[in-house]
Amino acid sequence: MKLIKLSLLLILCLSCAAGQVFACVNRLEDPSATPQLILPKAKPSSWEQESYYLDLLRLILKRTETEFGPCEIDQTEHMLTRMRSAALISRNQGVDLLWGATTIEREALLHPIRIPLLKGLMGHKTFLIHPDDQPLFSKIKNLEDLQSLRAGQGADWPDVEIFLKNGIPVVNSANYEALYKMLAARRFDFFPRGSNQILSELRHNNDKNIVVERDLVLVYPAPLYFFVKKDNEKLAQRIEVGLRAMMRDGSYDRYFYRHPLIVDAITNLDLQGRRAIHIHNPLLPPGTPHEPQEDWMKKVKHYNPELFEP
Repeated sequence: MKLIKLSLLLILCLSCAAGQVFACVNRLEDPSATPQLILPKAKPSSWEQESYYLDLLRLILKRTETEFGPCEIDQTEHMLTRMRSAALISRNQGVDLLWGATTIEREALLHPIRIPLLKGLMGHKTFLIHPDDQPLFSKIKNLEDLQSLRAGQGADWPDVEIFLKNGIPVVNSANYEALYKMLAARRFDFFPRGSNQILSELRHNNDKNIVVERDLVLVYPAPLYFFVKKDNEKLAQRIEVGLRAMMRDGSYDRYFYRHPLIVDAITNLDLQGRRAIHIHNPLLPPGTPHEPQEDWMKKVKHYNPELFEP
């Protein structure tokens, strides 16, 4: 009788463990192996941008190692879209975390760690354009003017609906890389990109006849978060604990304002000197915290004084 009870207890414990989600998981046969955090592999042209989030995650995991244990970052074997990654995370099928702009749909599927990772830069869109079209954009004064031009976007990107709801025509493509060729061929008029993305993308497409537009910035709330599986409370807690600790002691600001991609964007795009066109974001979940506005240039100068020495 005792043997039966012990067997039932063992089965019950194993069943509980099978459904349990951990901050990091040992997916290897070696029980002594370091647990892993699996991320979706990105396309090579995005690796420079992805480095910002990867390095930040490494800092977070190191910061929380004493409380949550060791953890190594690894990536999937094949490249995955955001949509596919979200589906795999929700089903606990080999991906643990992604980052992206928050939407009602994304928050219904995954658990957001509601700490903005880009201090509003993603919601300040600058444009890639054909160089001959700069005079056309220099004449744009307001949203009504912009609605006469066509934006290029990825077919499954949330921004497609945001632009359409604001009366901006969209030409989309399921092939992300093709968008740059389409712009150079003038299949559409402008390619809005997050200010943290655009200069890196221009470098990766320097063989095409495209440039950064000089005068405008399209502004709407688009906080970018880390997302995990709905019931992965341990991982969500670990990410939040680490981020908040970094914010308290100033190491997050130090990381952000010293990162090459961020410094590049703030010092070279003149975001605060551009003509701003504000639109609304209908995909923003109710109750989304407001991203506090910061003086980016002042902070960059504070954390990188050597860049501004005479």
